[in-house]
Amino acid sequence: MFPVVIYGYPGDQHKTAATKWLPFGTKMILSDGREFRYGRNGAVLGVAGNLYQAATLEANHVSLDVQTAGAVGDVTQKVTLGATAAAADLYLDGFLAGEDSAGTGYQYAYQISSHRAVASAGTFTVPLNEPLKVATTTSTQFSLFKNLYDGVLIHPSPPILPVAGVLPNATTASYYCWMQTKGFASVLSEGTLVVGRNAMPSAVTNGAFGPWTAGGTDEIAVAIVHRVVGDAKYAGVILTIPGG
Repeated sequence: MFPVVIYGYPGDQHKTAATKWLPFGTKMILSDGREFRYGRNGAVLGVAGNLYQAATLEANHVSLDVQTAGAVGDVTQKVTLGATAAAADLYLDGFLAGEDSAGTGYQYAYQISSHRAVASAGTFTVPLNEPLKVATTTSTQFSLFKNLYDGVLIHPSPPILPVAGVLPNATTASYYCWMQTKGFASVLSEGTLVVGRNAMPSAVTNGAFGPWTAGGTDEIAVAIVHRVVGDAKYAGVILTIPGG
């Protein structure tokens, strides 16, 4: 099994490929302290220095009914999809998350392993990387989540889903790549940033970092400003992306 953390050399963060070579979410740390997560770009050309967010949820793959009750120790869980098919490995390294109160003290979320394609409204026998810790019934509901770093999208202004990271280079559509989450970076700026203060995802410009607005409804600290530049230029920041 691959390690969850690897150590790289400056320049390794620019590696991209058409085929997957690590689990999604693998962390790479460079000697200068910069950190990156392994993932995949979405369906359009990725833009260097821009902030990206998780892929949107499929409306027909949430709040799914359990088709067959699962017992503690099972390594699969059958659910019935809504009116949208699931491609093979669409949810590889993602999560099956329960929505009902389990009441047993266990986290009700399981990582998904490699799986076959599933037809619209079909039965999805979800393969899990760990056994069920809580028995399920046909009244239990689950939702399917892609891995945070799989199929990332440039964040709309403001983002509508958790932010994932900053692409370090222009990335071919659907290519596997690294995205930066911590340490020094040059990023697209919007508005008047303030040195030494937090920056947040712009509410004006897609993919940009905007000035911190205390009490704002979209308040998410994603960087500390190191050098201020003009609007629509690239500022030096220290990334502090949550979860990265």
